[in-house]
Amino acid sequence: MDTTTEYAFVRSDGHSGACRGLQHPEQLIELDGRLTPLNQTSWQKTIWDEVYAEGIQYFASIVGDAPVTVIDGGDLVQGNYHIDDVVTPILKNQFEIGLKTFEPIYKAFPGAYQTFLLIGSRAHALDEEGTVETVMRDRLRAGGHYAEVYGHGALSIAGTIIDASHIGPNPGKGTNRGNAIMNYLKGAMWDELMLLGNVPPDLYLRFHAHDWTPARSWSIQYQGETITSQAMVCPPLCSMNGYARGATKSVPYVHIGMMLIRIRPDGLDIIPWVRVYDVRQYSEPGRGTVAFHYGGTPRPGRRVNKIG
Repeated sequence: MDTTTEYAFVRSDGHSGACRGLQHPEQLIELDGRLTPLNQTSWQKTIWDEVYAEGIQYFASIVGDAPVTVIDGGDLVQGNYHIDDVVTPILKNQFEIGLKTFEPIYKAFPGAYQTFLLIGSRAHALDEEGTVETVMRDRLRAGGHYAEVYGHGALSIAGTIIDASHIGPNPGKGTNRGNAIMNYLKGAMWDELMLLGNVPPDLYLRFHAHDWTPARSWSIQYQGETITSQAMVCPPLCSMNGYARGATKSVPYVHIGMMLIRIRPDGLDIIPWVRVYDVRQYSEPGRGTVAFHYGGTPRPGRRVNKIG
């Protein structure tokens, strides 16, 4: 058995409690003092079945019982700032929905020994920064899982340093996809060397943009040594609402997925599990406006691209 390789399972932006967020199919919430089943919306079912459950199963076949660090990139719950898009406005219930999404992780990865929760954006928190993540950390600890909260973390995993924070650059679109993260990477590496006097981290992880840029790599020569780092904008585990359409300037698609990072003594590999969904509403003859085409068999005018 390989005892030198570790893994990091990376997920983010579940927005549990949102109609298009991450929700377990067997979720129960408390209503009027009774535990009541909370059915998945169509988007929730699609995300859980096609992305989350299937992706975790695929990653588990790679990881086996190797050591695993779980990284959540923030925005665990929807909160009540965008209350038009929630299955429940009760924050206690949203916490329970978010907490239950961790169950398949610990079941699939018996070697999971630490969980790092990054603080998300304030719009999806309580009154103060980090309250959601702190509550979730304490609940995970109560369940026997070691967990910590970071605003901007320099995470050490098997000798590899991962710089992880919720908000970063936008991925870009079309032929410009990846340009912003590449410029961000170059600047971050230079500042690390010249302003902080540190060797740059091996990998920069950013989230929040509800989009995905595959990892970009950059090498620089410094005092006769070649230093290489990578950077990536990670995808969400939710779909779009009206606010997201505005924030993304009405892109017609959404990337939904997760990452597995294989950390070896001589480097790291990034294994994506990403699906690309067309989120437009198509007008079909005799059927008026048909809501989001997702799940099931792809229809004309709509594709699901599988990456991973």
